[in-house]
Amino acid sequence: MNVQNQIVEIKEAMRTTKDRGHFERYQTIFLYLSGYKMKEIARLIGRIFETVGIYIANYKESGIDGLNLGHSTGKPSNLSEEQKTILIKIVSTQVPMDVGFTA
Repeated sequence: MNVQNQIVEIKEAMRTTKDRGHFERYQTIFLYLSGYKMKEIARLIGRIFETVGIYIANYKESGIDGLNLGHSTGKPSNLSEEQKTILIKIVSTQVPMDVGFTA
């Protein structure tokens, strides 16, 4: 698929998506295909350079489907299972004053 067709496809995806994350990834690719440098794109969309690189690499590898990143589980917890259980019990049965916080 040539660049013009890719731009048309990305613009249509931007127009029809209701998901902010998808829009951002489509916008990144639109800017990239329009000739913007990765540093410029990062500044424009408010993301770090590496994030822009991931979006572009995913697009190059899998096309528009590569931009569907799925659900991010986030950073692993620093709490042990025992600590999580204690925390759940505290927040569900006590008020802040019970554990030393003032109102």
